[in-house]
Amino acid sequence: MKFMDKKILFLTGLLLLSAPLLCGPIVEMNSLDGKSISLSGSSGVVEENISSLYFNPSGLGYMKGLEAGVSYLLWVESSSYMSLYGGLPVSEKLSLGCYVTLFSIDPFPDIDDEGNQTGLLHSNDTMISLGLGYQWDSFHDIKLGVALKYLRTELDESTGTGFGMDLGIMTKFSIPSIIGQKKENLSVGLSFQNIGWGQTYDRDASSLPLTLRLGIAYEFLFYKYLSSQYYMAYKNSSLELDELTSGFEFGLFEMIMIRTGIKWIGRSEDSFNLGLGVKYRISQFDLRLDYGIVPLNDLGTSHTLSLLIKVQ
Repeated sequence: MKFMDKKILFLTGLLLLSAPLLCGPIVEMNSLDGKSISLSGSSGVVEENISSLYFNPSGLGYMKGLEAGVSYLLWVESSSYMSLYGGLPVSEKLSLGCYVTLFSIDPFPDIDDEGNQTGLLHSNDTMISLGLGYQWDSFHDIKLGVALKYLRTELDESTGTGFGMDLGIMTKFSIPSIIGQKKENLSVGLSFQNIGWGQTYDRDASSLPLTLRLGIAYEFLFYKYLSSQYYMAYKNSSLELDELTSGFEFGLFEMIMIRTGIKWIGRSEDSFNLGLGVKYRISQFDLRLDYGIVPLNDLGTSHTLSLLIKVQ
């Protein structure tokens, strides 16, 4: 069997196994942008920008101005995975955000039980989320968040739609450091995802996978131009431990980031990830370009490129 055929079959199997229960695999994707991909998803629940909406809507509470981003996954030639996201503060304590994620596969063979091709299948997944972040300053500067999302999957003539809700909370602490830094250097985030209405697939109703995410981030500042950040995240889906991941980011001159991520528990195909990030400021625009690479053993290598723009 050709290598490309193996990857197409893998994607086909992922769709067929996921669609009836999960409204397509898009709801189970672990990462949105190049940064979270390279850190094995360990940073998502404690992100402090618009990309947090995918994992923890409370991260919207940290936005100081307009933010927008785009992410694209390069893997199998016949597949496409893209996300568009943006948000802004609407008052001193309230921020809004939205993202749209699209996942599609070009028509691929429909194989019956005897191995014969009976036609072509078409597959398209869409997820849209609207989120709200709130700064609760009355108690230790806690950020709260809520998001509503709509999911739709199409597999040939079958269609599934679903609705869900995410809740999140995030805060920061200052703890003793061997280098005596005074800024808040420990972030803690918690989110509950896919609460609520579930989904209907060809008139068959089922619930979305209720997911709990818990993450931490600890930052070291060696001196002005050198920093590092350590992440760890725990994911529990439908009362089962799905993933335990960690990531490490090394920053140079507040401009270049080198990243790596490890999945201690979870699928073995993407247990070790790598990536790079570059920050640059042009006038009132802060730009961050991220790249994540994931070796997938026999399934090849995926590449994720993303761009985040902040208007200060």
